[in-house]
Amino acid sequence: MVKKTDIAAAVTAVLTRTFPNYKVYSDEVKEGYKTPSFFVELISTVTTETVNFCSVKLSVIITYLPSLRQPALEVMDMEDRLREAFGMVLKVGNRQLKITSLQGAKTGEDNDIVQVTLTIDYLDSMARTESADDMIRELKFTMKEGN
Repeated sequence: MVKKTDIAAAVTAVLTRTFPNYKVYSDEVKEGYKTPSFFVELISTVTTETVNFCSVKLSVIITYLPSLRQPALEVMDMEDRLREAFGMVLKVGNRQLKITSLQGAKTGEDNDIVQVTLTIDYLDSMARTESADDMIRELKFTMKEGN
């Protein structure tokens, strides 16, 4: 089973490897952050396919806040740099999750904040706990005829 925390850690690893001088924060940090920096948010939809598997559609939203001194062309180039950094797959543990799309946009009051959304679709195993019915189904016994 792929956990969202593992995916967030993999995304953070790509960002810190590619942009070693930039801070990476989770989306809940609202103040006290340094720029230039990235904020990472994960939103998922899980659909049960069978008792053992589910399909997951995951959006990884990466928001880039530039420093005030950063040249406008460097900010404009960030979407391409992120596309190059992530490529077509995201390695999470022993899995390689395919990035099915990358969508970029500029936002903010001065249109200087870059927001990129990676979409990742994958199949995952369901976390199941054994129920009493499962245990009973596996119960084996032998009956002997009387003495």
